[in-house]
Amino acid sequence: MRKIFAISTILVFLCFSAILNGCVDLKTDNKPIPSSLGLIPSDFDWKTVTEINCSIQVQSVSGISDAAPRTIKIFNSPLLNSSALIASGAAKPGFPYSVSLTLPVAAKTIYIQEILPTGSSTVQSADVTSSSLNFVFTKSGMASFGAPLMVGDDPVPPVNIPSNFDVTLNTSSSGTLSGFNSGESSAYGNKYKAYYLPAGVTNNSITGLNGWNNHLVLYVAGKLTLSDFSIYQGSLFILDGGIVEIPKFSLSAQTATDIPAIYIAPGGTLSLTSTNKNSETSGSSYIINRGNITSARNVTFSNSSTFYNVGTINLSSTKPNFKPTLNFTNNSILYNSGTINTYTLDLTSAVTVTNTSSGKISVKEYSQTNNNILDNYGEIAAEKTFTTSSGTQINNYCHITANAVSFYGTTVNMFSGSLFHCQSLTPNSTALNMNGGSIFLVDGNVSDVYNLSLNNTTSTFSLFKCLGNFTNGMTSSVGAGTCSVSGKIDFVLAPLVNGSGINGTDRFAPVFSNGALLSNTQTQNIVATVCNLGLGQISGGGGSSDHDGDGIPEGTDFDDNDPDVAFVSYFPAEGTWGTIAFEDLWPEKGDYDVNDLVMDFRICTYSNASNLVTKLKIDYNVRASGSTYVLGCAFQLDQVLASQVQSVTGQTLGSSNFFTTASNGAEADVNLAVIPLFNSQRDLLSYSGFLNTDTNIAYINTPDYAVTVKFLEGLSQSKFSVSKINFFITANSRGREIHLPGYTYTTKFLTSLTNGASLYPGDVFKFIDGMMWGLMIPQTFNYPVERAAIYNAYTHFAEWATSGGTSFADWYSLQNGYINESLIY
Repeated sequence: MRKIFAISTILVFLCFSAILNGCVDLKTDNKPIPSSLGLIPSDFDWKTVTEINCSIQVQSVSGISDAAPRTIKIFNSPLLNSSALIASGAAKPGFPYSVSLTLPVAAKTIYIQEILPTGSSTVQSADVTSSSLNFVFTKSGMASFGAPLMVGDDPVPPVNIPSNFDVTLNTSSSGTLSGFNSGESSAYGNKYKAYYLPAGVTNNSITGLNGWNNHLVLYVAGKLTLSDFSIYQGSLFILDGGIVEIPKFSLSAQTATDIPAIYIAPGGTLSLTSTNKNSETSGSSYIINRGNITSARNVTFSNSSTFYNVGTINLSSTKPNFKPTLNFTNNSILYNSGTINTYTLDLTSAVTVTNTSSGKISVKEYSQTNNNILDNYGEIAAEKTFTTSSGTQINNYCHITANAVSFYGTTVNMFSGSLFHCQSLTPNSTALNMNGGSIFLVDGNVSDVYNLSLNNTTSTFSLFKCLGNFTNGMTSSVGAGTCSVSGKIDFVLAPLVNGSGINGTDRFAPVFSNGALLSNTQTQNIVATVCNLGLGQISGGGGSSDHDGDGIPEGTDFDDNDPDVAFVSYFPAEGTWGTIAFEDLWPEKGDYDVNDLVMDFRICTYSNASNLVTKLKIDYNVRASGSTYVLGCAFQLDQVLASQVQSVTGQTLGSSNFFTTASNGAEADVNLAVIPLFNSQRDLLSYSGFLNTDTNIAYINTPDYAVTVKFLEGLSQSKFSVSKINFFITANSRGREIHLPGYTYTTKFLTSLTNGASLYPGDVFKFIDGMMWGLMIPQTFNYPVERAAIYNAYTHFAEWATSGGTSFADWYSLQNGYINESLIY
């Protein structure tokens, strides 16, 4: 409960607390006192992340000038997909790339890629064991970049939006909409009756579409928010700027097959808000998404239905242990040239999937079974498992990365320039057809091998490389129907030795034929492409354009038309957002549900070819606010002057006046650069009561925002480590700042507010018992419901705090035994 204390109440409370604790209000020594969690060490900083000072050194390469910069990319996952990128910059022999990485405390390994000016690439892993990492590439490869194969004509059916609509709806329009009655037609020549909800109009009373008489179409340019919605023989079109929030959709066969059942235009948003009901389409229905779809539950396409995704679809649940699934079954079709993010992608029973060269599919689990066909021209990443079975076929033209891969009854066709990269492989009754120039890499073991055939019928070499053991699950021999390798395949088994042991040549040699090579060292160069990341090259050459003349070639320059932007780095990662969560009663304790302001964020720093930061972007989304206060939010760049800021765009300052800005967008009358995000959480969206903290109040989908800061000149990356980007909120006044522990306040902070308060010496943003008012989590955080203390919602929170952060560093994860599910929103 949010309580506003009168001054007299505060004084009485403080005096009473002092008597109970047997101490004065302000602590005068460093001896910790017990909190409600137990004894919190005096030096505990409440951080869930750690900073690593990283120095990446590269070596000279014959044929390449030492003055030519190499591109360095650092990933937090061995999958090396774009969403795992955390840093990028340039290095030269003798001039390392130096960067401060902020990683979760539990992180153990990072993955570093060096890309030469020729386009060749080398990737190596580095263990994180201390606060500094000096890394030297032991080998640099050389090869030229190629281009990914493309699919043919765009199969997405055309969509026409009428110039005039038959019925214009308003806020009070209600009920079920229907098509033209018998003898009725459109005055504008529309084939189907066209309803229109204009921009700026919000409606929550329309209950559905029912074309029992004739098909109809609802065009939404405004906002449609409904607690229940059904579509029967009708179509929903969400136009640019339109927002539709419905619990789910359920679509059966559409009589009108010349029009999609749902169409989302670029800039349109469909939000499926139900936390317990799944969405489904079937029977020749089809959906086209060129905008954005979000869902908290499963979405299924069945019985010859089709999904054309040209935008983004994101299935993400806030329910602990629920794993949302995007499912295609029974002759359905997925065409993806956009982005798909979901926990599971499940393909069953004669499904056809085309992932184009611009398509990205990022999942935890990928499953494909029963006569499915996948044509991949883009990027697929499966963080946990990639499993196929029962007559499935994979045609890989570009890039698939996965952790644990299991093939059963599968045909995998690898085309020139493609890469399949995994950590472990279990193949059974599988044909791996490797055209020349293709690469299959296994960083760990190939195990339980049975009826595996590797074939290359082309005249150029392909590469199969295994860095671990290669073992058969049936017999001690590799041959006799267990495995065969035929054609120009450079088969590299890193632990291979002479003799008959588990990795002995005697076990493998009998099954090699038609020019296949067996060794523990790669001998055949595989030309680098943008799909294979250059991971198969041992020699090469080539070049690339440099349109902006900054010395960074087109293939690795983030923006090759802007000499001020060559690289970008992220926290937590390109495809991951973090969370900051605050209590608002500082300097008094609250109820520790830490949901008074919950804001997801991502930090993007853009640097030039000299690794100097020229631009900073903060993406953010205020997901919840369980506060009656007016809460503003800003961040201070603790090592950047306000005078070094050229411009700020994207702020939402509204009508409140906590923050006033100078002409460059930084806060006025402050020496250091303070960048306001917003003056009030209620300026970002309209709501009553609390926002997404009370389970008795309907959930509201919250929008993403971005604030971009440009600098007058490039600045050292060291000034932009997460420890120097100082987020804080303001509560009911500008001077009442609330920061994370360990961060300092700005010059506009009213220090008089600390008078008489029970605060820790040296850190006014910790209570006298060591407790905090704010936390930063390096991933999207599932915060507690209203009035549920975080130490009750997360069962290991207290152990983490009282251990000084050494125990249960991942306390915020949703593992079994870590959470009290009923207390998490």
